[in-house]
Amino acid sequence: MKKAILILLLSLSLAGFSQTSEIELERVKARYEKNEFSAEQYQVMGKEWNRLIAYFGGYPDFPVNQENKRIEYVFIDTLSGFTKKEIFQRIKEYTAINFGHISAVLHYEDYESGKLILKGSFEDYYTKEVSWWVNPSKELLTKIRCNFTVEITVKDERFKMKITDPMVEHYFYFNYLEQSSEMPLSSLYPITDSDTKGWESRLKELLAVKNGIMNYSNSQLAYILNLKQDNNF
Repeated sequence: MKKAILILLLSLSLAGFSQTSEIELERVKARYEKNEFSAEQYQVMGKEWNRLIAYFGGYPDFPVNQENKRIEYVFIDTLSGFTKKEIFQRIKEYTAINFGHISAVLHYEDYESGKLILKGSFEDYYTKEVSWWVNPSKELLTKIRCNFTVEITVKDERFKMKITDPMVEHYFYFNYLEQSSEMPLSSLYPITDSDTKGWESRLKELLAVKNGIMNYSNSQLAYILNLKQDNNF
């Protein structure tokens, strides 16, 4: 029997980090009260925000550790019938398959304590509306890379995984060469502090990161569970 628990260490507010749709709307209200835009614009912005949240099926909130104020996912999985050695080895195998050469991402390993520390990453794409002087409105396929720290602790029939400190690397072209710049994921919040035209792009980017983290966790778990099937030949 497999039991998976996702512990979300949530906080309702964090300085400089907006975490809920309601808080995002509070930021819009605060801007309106500072006379940054008219009452008509305020209404339009509220309707646009609600439209986007409905379109994307919810707000891409991230769990935050209240003690250190960092984004932190904690996954605890129970794998009945699996030994510590089997789980430990399958995680290392999956790391090599998913990230390439294991020595590039494995930063700490101690079997006795069951501890592994990895520096993982994944790439994703989303469409972003941009303006060109020859074309006032155009969608551009944009590449991002999410870099994050993974701490794993393994014991018989159980393992715990923490994913912390997501950093987002944005790619762009300068002088016909691909360049990149990295920033904390939290810098994308609050979304509603940016221009209304940028809200959709930010939501797409945050959802891409959130889905990527969940896909990484789920695919690693599936690989561990397939041990017996892989050896059945």
